[in-house]
Amino acid sequence: MNVLTPEYNICKQAGSSFGRIVSEETRAKLRSIAQGRNHSEDAKPKMKVSWHTKDIAIRDKSIANLSAGPISNSKAVLVTNIQTGDTDEYDSQNQAARELKTNSTNIINYIKSGKLFKGIWRIEKKTPNC
Repeated sequence: MNVLTPEYNICKQAGSSFGRIVSEETRAKLRSIAQGRNHSEDAKPKMKVSWHTKDIAIRDKSIANLSAGPISNSKAVLVTNIQTGDTDEYDSQNQAARELKTNSTNIINYIKSGKLFKGIWRIEKKTPNC
């Protein structure tokens, strides 16, 4: 549709009204049409039930997620200063990155490469004790 580029097309992207300028007169007409719309007496109870059903479904889903316990993808990280021998344990790569004033991508890269971060910090994943 965009390939055709007809002269009468007021929208830049076919199927999208994004960026379309609407006059105040047009807005007033649309507003009056929307305000004059009335739902039938049969439709109102159905709409009410539909909204309550959606609310209950969302609430039940939230409760189920909470009762399942926290879901965490964080990986504990050990950071060792090779000059002093001090080792700090962080609950996540993000936490270690904040403390070392870098980003989590750098932390991951140094874990994978085995190189020293800033020449003094050895960063490694904490292995679970079995």
